[in-house]
Amino acid sequence: MFYVFGGRDASGEPLDNVQKYYPETYGTEDQFPILFDPATGAPIAQYVNAQTDIWSNRYMMIDWDWKPQEGQNPNPPIVPDRPPMDGGGQNGAVPLNPLPEPLYGAAAVTIESKGNIPAPVWPEGPFYYIFILGGINDSGVPIATMRWFNSAAAPGRRQNDQDPEAGDYSSVVDMPVERAYHKAIVILPNKYTNEPWKIVVFGGFDRNGNYVSQIDEFTFTSITNPTTGSWRTIGNAPEAAAGLGAGWHVDERGTVLHQFTGRTVDGMTGAVYDILGNGSISLAPTSLVPRGWTGSAGIVSPNDYFTGAGDYYIVGGLTPNGPDTIVEHYQPYVP
Repeated sequence: MFYVFGGRDASGEPLDNVQKYYPETYGTEDQFPILFDPATGAPIAQYVNAQTDIWSNRYMMIDWDWKPQEGQNPNPPIVPDRPPMDGGGQNGAVPLNPLPEPLYGAAAVTIESKGNIPAPVWPEGPFYYIFILGGINDSGVPIATMRWFNSAAAPGRRQNDQDPEAGDYSSVVDMPVERAYHKAIVILPNKYTNEPWKIVVFGGFDRNGNYVSQIDEFTFTSITNPTTGSWRTIGNAPEAAAGLGAGWHVDERGTVLHQFTGRTVDGMTGAVYDILGNGSISLAPTSLVPRGWTGSAGIVSPNDYFTGAGDYYIVGGLTPNGPDTIVEHYQPYVP
């Protein structure tokens, strides 16, 4: 599933809305495997009958349409029609609480135990966290706030005129500098080598409207309950940029960060910079199409600690000739 936090409406006003998108797939919350193989007792994925893509502003409780069917008619998907939770709190769904303040131009990353590290044992997990960093508030000012959101926890009951509870979007440690239209990435942990979870942020605008060159890293204090930690500044990229892309991989040099493309004070850039943990920054031998305001995504699995692989896709954006639909596939140089 995908979360969308804030943004701007057709009039340009910032929003505090929170919505979720459920692709056509298995399950809804997908928090835990709730079906079990009767032969082996092993958990298997829950299944939703013919579920279609769904946008929702509600927290959906676990689906019950996988239960044994009655008669010849299968139970229809119940996600779109789920009513509000009843007085006993047993059925339906509650509204997703809005952000504490309207925001746009923010960055958000997910940190989940599923698939990234050996499954933690309660009370250390599993966990499904989203961190929301920076953005521009309704005063038109970029902020440095970093907020923690537990996507597996149902929102607290509230009336329409009540503000969200503090636990809905708990403040963590502010970023070292205010940012909007920046890029945030997650560095996966390695429990066997005690490599911690990390969030790294690149570029953006500060509260004075200046492009940011500073690269900041947040290191979590716990692998099995990543909610607290501290910031440090790694260094400054040769080009300060906003609307940029970023990624990481591991090779013989250790964890290598990448900053690529973006809008700079001199226009669009296609440069790719490699950043090491000691702050050493070098220009990569491959350049990309100069553009900013791109979408970018990296495909990095836990095995990359051993293979050094990394794949990145840079999508669309604004080039010196206007908006473009081009998609590039970038693989970093591995010495």
